Amino acid sequence: MIDTSSATLLKMKELLLLKRHKIELEAQEKIAEIDRQIEYINGAAEIIRNALADYICPNCAGSGIVKRCDAAGQMETETCDRCHGTGIVQRNKEDIS
Repeated sequence: MIDTSSATLLKMKELLLLKRHKIELEAQEKIAEIDRQIEYINGAAEIIRNALADYICPNCAGSGIVKRCDAAGQMETETCDRCHGTGIVQRNKEDIS
């Protein structure tokens, strides 16, 4: 038979609230760790972007493709003329500024 006395119910509630609090703290710690990893990745990506800035094609932004409007007014995708589809060019110092 299940004991439904108010003292037992209160004790059960207290234990559940403690369990819930513990889970919330663990979740917050895991979220904080994930946020730290995301910040690290963002920093690494920024370093890579800065290191490659002189080599990324300014015409296609490194994608290797550009969209142009044809004679009928339709957009078409073409290989970038400047980098020949590689997305990479070595730019001169005057191109960078």
